[in-house]
Amino acid sequence: MFLTTRAVVLHQTQYNDRYGIVHCYTRESGRMNFLVPKPVSAGGRRRAPSQWVQMQPLAEVELTSELKPRRELHYIKELRVLNAHIRIGASGIKTSIGIFLSELLYRILTIGEADIAVYEYLCSSFDVLERETDSRAVANFHLCFMFHLLPLLGVEPEVNFLQKESVDYWFDLREGVFLPGCPFHNEALPPEEAEYVKLFSRIRFDNMRLFRLNRIQRARILDILILYYRLHLPPFGSLHSPEILKGIYDSRA
Repeated sequence: MFLTTRAVVLHQTQYNDRYGIVHCYTRESGRMNFLVPKPVSAGGRRRAPSQWVQMQPLAEVELTSELKPRRELHYIKELRVLNAHIRIGASGIKTSIGIFLSELLYRILTIGEADIAVYEYLCSSFDVLERETDSRAVANFHLCFMFHLLPLLGVEPEVNFLQKESVDYWFDLREGVFLPGCPFHNEALPPEEAEYVKLFSRIRFDNMRLFRLNRIQRARILDILILYYRLHLPPFGSLHSPEILKGIYDSRA
């Protein structure tokens, strides 16, 4: 059986000297992993770009693959790049964001059924990141992306409790709700940090340039979001790229 589908490249990992594994989220079948040959030299002669080179993280491609029962790694018969998102790789800050999102999505979009809404959100979001030129908007992009991905994953926090009387409320990260006092565990935000939840109930891609956050605030919000993901989407595993993000933003952004 052959499958032709659009796919977003999530991550690349090594397999052996000749092959690598490209992890994708496909529109038709959800998470799929492909065994892809690595580039090889041909006596100095030019060769067409290999599938490995074409399938860089966050690229959108169209591929045809033969599906065989009980096989976890598939081969690609035909490949066409729809959007390589070259401008993301041409910017230092956008590249760092791309590395982080690649690792994050590799961890949370595990093998399962396709979700077209998730797929379309990934594609439209990466298009926004590629086009965005405002430095503050770019600096806030990954936070906005993570927050608005949560409803699509079925783990949206309760953000409608925004009445004036909620000013002194805690936010329970385990349950995703506001509380009038500290819960009986440590995975909760005190009132001053619970304000971040209210803040991100208002942020969108079209207004994220308006949110003034310094480096310390962005780093703290990122830690909170990663903890929320870890609590609600196990097994989450460890991430290595957040530290890169925390050091790239000037506090004036």
